[in-house]
Amino acid sequence: MPTSVHEIAIAAALAGGLLALTALALAEWLTEGRGVGALRNLVFVALMGTAVVLIIGLPEALWPALESRVLRMLRASLGPLAASTTLYYLGQWAGGMRQDPVMNRITNWSAAVMLVVALGLALAGLLVPPERFRDVFMLTAISNVLAVLPGFAAAFRAAKLGDRLARGMAGATTVLAAMTTGLYSLGLSRHDLGAGAWALTAVLTLTFFILTSTVVSVRNRELRRLGRLSRIEPGVEPATQLPTGSHLLRKVEDAFWTAGQRQAQCAVVCIYLDNLYELDAENRSAEYQLLAAMAARIRRAAGFRGVVGIDHPRCFMAVLALEADRQPFAAMLQRLRAYVGESVDLVGPDRAPQRFTPRVGIGVVVADAVGAVPRVLLDEAEAAARAAVPPQLMDTQS
Repeated sequence: MPTSVHEIAIAAALAGGLLALTALALAEWLTEGRGVGALRNLVFVALMGTAVVLIIGLPEALWPALESRVLRMLRASLGPLAASTTLYYLGQWAGGMRQDPVMNRITNWSAAVMLVVALGLALAGLLVPPERFRDVFMLTAISNVLAVLPGFAAAFRAAKLGDRLARGMAGATTVLAAMTTGLYSLGLSRHDLGAGAWALTAVLTLTFFILTSTVVSVRNRELRRLGRLSRIEPGVEPATQLPTGSHLLRKVEDAFWTAGQRQAQCAVVCIYLDNLYELDAENRSAEYQLLAAMAARIRRAAGFRGVVGIDHPRCFMAVLALEADRQPFAAMLQRLRAYVGESVDLVGPDRAPQRFTPRVGIGVVVADAVGAVPRVLLDEAEAAARAAVPPQLMDTQS
């Protein structure tokens, strides 16, 4: 338990850092469609963060009147309960039964044992007298330190089998071992260990939470991306994942309506890929590679505030609201012209690289958002882009 002003300040800063990480986990869950992976990360950060605050005795140090049977029960059981939850989530994060039955058994059985231990310690913390609580808390410390072993074994096994993110998780569990030892040493010590021990433990704790949250978030993003790629969404072009057809038109109309509320102008930019069909007709994968590369380049140049879509395979569209200062828009057009004209290395059927130089025309139409007809402006921008292709390079079949 912190006793000096410096120790209390460090403990409070640690609690504030954990609260900030919990808020970030909550924001990720709310903004990423409330997925299961993000929810597990939120529960992990909130539960283990609460356990950390109780282990070091910060509430009693700030408010001595809080000392009670219930608080002792929570101090004794919340750490093992957080360990049980973390072990189970670790197994699910690493793929569960479908990836590695051995690892899944390690994490699931360890989680079950820690859950039983947590219930037993909760009962002991509730029933034993205050003078005997230190013995119960010592059992809690031993249990939590031992719980690191199956977690490290599971993460190390996953890393050995080729899971690149599991390497980061194995490193995090190594930090967890030092963190857990430090936290319970501070919680059990009857002497002043000094601000240095508190600061080191706080750094280890925040390092563990940041490492774990990072690898979990990366895995969640990968799973969401794979989920999107595994299904063809209505109104989305499969190769580029950009809106197309009526879906694109609705997004453009929404962009014009939003700009109209500010009495602003909109720019419709068309990028016409004139020589798309000069690719080998039998190599459809090359077409998909080229479209995906062009979509990434256009999104990179246009940024993420406007609407980017594909009207048809040779015609990309970007719609952006214009501000009074046109310099950022001019810079965007300059970047766009530089990016879309760069050569693309495509992979052919024989795995041999094929260099392809896009031949593009860029057309720009600017209009007041109020009263504009988006479909007409899209057509005008496409006509301007077709005309912008150098005449000597025009595809006579288009």
